[in-house]
Amino acid sequence: MLKDHKIYVFGYGSLMNPGSIQKTVSREVPRETLITAVLHDYVRKWDLVELIRFVDDRSDSVVPAVFLDVVKQSGREVNGILLALSEEELRKMDEREKNYNRVNVSSLAEPIVSPDVFSYVGDVFTYVGKDAHTHPPPDACVPSYYEEALVLAGVREWGAAFETQYHQTTLPHNFPRRSGRYVFAEPRQSRR
Repeated sequence: MLKDHKIYVFGYGSLMNPGSIQKTVSREVPRETLITAVLHDYVRKWDLVELIRFVDDRSDSVVPAVFLDVVKQSGREVNGILLALSEEELRKMDEREKNYNRVNVSSLAEPIVSPDVFSYVGDVFTYVGKDAHTHPPPDACVPSYYEEALVLAGVREWGAAFETQYHQTTLPHNFPRRSGRYVFAEPRQSRR
């Protein structure tokens, strides 16, 4: 590995939110170390299914919930954040994103800054939903907390232009939203 070679993850959902990032990697992540970027030839959509429990639901029932995913689509692009990780943090990220495949997108990721302001050397990975988890059932919902408090709040941290680009590069969904805090049915995923 090169001396300055780093591992980056391209975050396009809750990993655009600095607070969610810090919870996931269990360390302080200075905002200035996060890099706004675009991922070429992908589109963002709501189709990744995870099983969750709503904390306020006394029945303790598990429900299918829909989360963001990216899929290949030539000529499209998705905005997001590049986050530098250690190899150990990348392994933890793999656990968290168990229903996604880690994909090397180094040749398709591009920082949204002038090359003279920032340059990086490293591999860029993102997480693409595994086919078995990308077919939401008719009774699936989008957790409002995920969409509003994690994703949209994170997007707004990066400014109005970034938010506009997020909406332009995300396919809309027709799933009902369900309010309330939730936990993942699989405990190792609760680092979001």
